[in-house]
Amino acid sequence: MEAIVSSSKIHVVEHLLSLKSYSLPQILLAHPVKCHPDYTSICKESDEWIFSYLGVTSPEHKKRQAQWRVPSFAAFLTPPSSPKRRTLLGGKFTWLTTALDDQLDESKISQGGRSSQYRDAILSIFSGRSDYPAILPAEVPLLRACEELMPEIRSFMLPPTLNRFLAYTKQWSQTFDVAYESTQVFKELRRDNVWITPYFPMIEMFLGLGLGDDVAGSKDFLAAQDAISDHAWMVNDLFSFAKEFRDEKKLSNILSVSLLMDSCVHTIQDAIDLVCTELQAKEEEFLYYHGILVKRAQAGNNQDLLRYLEAILAVIPGKFPSLHQSITLLILSEGWRSFHLLCRLEKMGVLAEKEGEIPET
Repeated sequence: MEAIVSSSKIHVVEHLLSLKSYSLPQILLAHPVKCHPDYTSICKESDEWIFSYLGVTSPEHKKRQAQWRVPSFAAFLTPPSSPKRRTLLGGKFTWLTTALDDQLDESKISQGGRSSQYRDAILSIFSGRSDYPAILPAEVPLLRACEELMPEIRSFMLPPTLNRFLAYTKQWSQTFDVAYESTQVFKELRRDNVWITPYFPMIEMFLGLGLGDDVAGSKDFLAAQDAISDHAWMVNDLFSFAKEFRDEKKLSNILSVSLLMDSCVHTIQDAIDLVCTELQAKEEEFLYYHGILVKRAQAGNNQDLLRYLEAILAVIPGKFPSLHQSITLLILSEGWRSFHLLCRLEKMGVLAEKEGEIPET
């Protein structure tokens, strides 16, 4: 995604270049969440699986990577009664999509014009096709990981669910190399670019469900889904801004985009406060449509839909632990409602009881 910036925003560019600190206000979560009882082994097995493809071998490197608890997201989305095997597939998928997304952002791929070729190969593998150059998996080990994982995931999905999963993945692939002329266009692209929407069919797989298109394609269902997706990518951007700005000098983040494109935003703190307000509104929007869907499912005695609606309550709070390495393991077993974010920026995701500081590099 590429931004088109007005020259009248030169002063905010100067502000951005001199940025030293910022703080994140309290983010309240309306619904507590609990984790799958096998989350420890799910995370460990998922970690070791992806490390074998990423070439992570040293104990120190493994420890650093495991601290992100990336697979825990899948463990939050599955009820305690769900088979561990399906949750483990979700943990591996979470790691895979995270690693793929990072790799597609690497300059040697994005600047080399190879991103489209890799995305096409990913779509082919996800779909069960083999119409991609055989050399690619040899060059990109993560594509071999796709080849290993996706057949089993597809085997657990009923046809309508699989069709939605593939459609959402295709939407993700079309969000690259697209220019945006406003913050609103950026937000619409970001909703698909963050790779959250494929998780909704994954949740059906976790539960052994296959919701009909008349349900999963309804206006209220999609509105609830969009609200969750928007909440997820906003949280992701809040957490990832420090690392992206400090280490990668990337500006494709809602904070940078708002600062550079919105007339009412003059500082990063303005952008943060605006996004945090929108986060609360998105959760309220989700709960509104969720309530409508629950009443409809109860009236029609649709037990499959009720099970699904119970599961998706975990998506919003479940997103936080996989983004924040300092959250204590207590939340994984006890559930939680909120935490106060005052981020220290020496490392991405280190929680501290003081305002953030961006160190000299």
